[in-house]
Amino acid sequence: MRFGLLMFYNFVVMLGFTPILIPIYLFRAIGIHSISDKLLIFALNTWGRGLLMTGGIKYKIYGKENLPKFGDVCFVSNHQSYFDAPLLVSHLNQVVGVIAKKQLLKIPLLNLWMIAVRCPFIDRSNREQALQIIKSRVEEIKTGRPMLIFPEGTRSRKQEMNPFKTGGIEVLFQAKVKLIPMTVSNTHKLFEGNHYRVGKDEISLTIHPVFDIAQYEGSFPEFVKELEQILDPLKLTKK
Repeated sequence: MRFGLLMFYNFVVMLGFTPILIPIYLFRAIGIHSISDKLLIFALNTWGRGLLMTGGIKYKIYGKENLPKFGDVCFVSNHQSYFDAPLLVSHLNQVVGVIAKKQLLKIPLLNLWMIAVRCPFIDRSNREQALQIIKSRVEEIKTGRPMLIFPEGTRSRKQEMNPFKTGGIEVLFQAKVKLIPMTVSNTHKLFEGNHYRVGKDEISLTIHPVFDIAQYEGSFPEFVKELEQILDPLKLTKK
């Protein structure tokens, strides 16, 4: 029942907010990005928090003080569930593009919203081209256009993380950008780990302090290992 309600909510909100895309694209076309970004943040916050509320989902946010004031960062998170997206985008207060597979460009309305938030679309079957697209998007981070990367590449559907796919984070390492590591916990229990029915478990988002790669002196393998330890939700439960 709740799954159907959430699907209906998604449809109504996406359709109802579609007119907002007109001024968003208009202001961006004439270079007034501050207004277009504020409209996008309003829409994303409303969608994400509304979906969680509609689903009766309880959640806690830790480390809000670590959220950056400026957009020259890359958010990096573990990935457990479809519910990670509404939890994340409704609390970052930034217009954050997520690496997405190019097939999503074929979905009406969703494609317009993903383009608006500057998602880089990649062909997973063409690794070299995908890395070039990610490199171009990572360079935009330095101009104040943040993005979000899930190093696992896809949902783990469990509390334990999947092994990292290192292509994207190697680009970040080479570009020496600032990271905001984040850990989502128990979101898999809401759906994927609950026989694909919406559950009632409490979930959480932990926002860790900034990780400035430019100040990091270790090797790339050491960086990957340290990032895995930071993002690991099992480390949170042991504290």
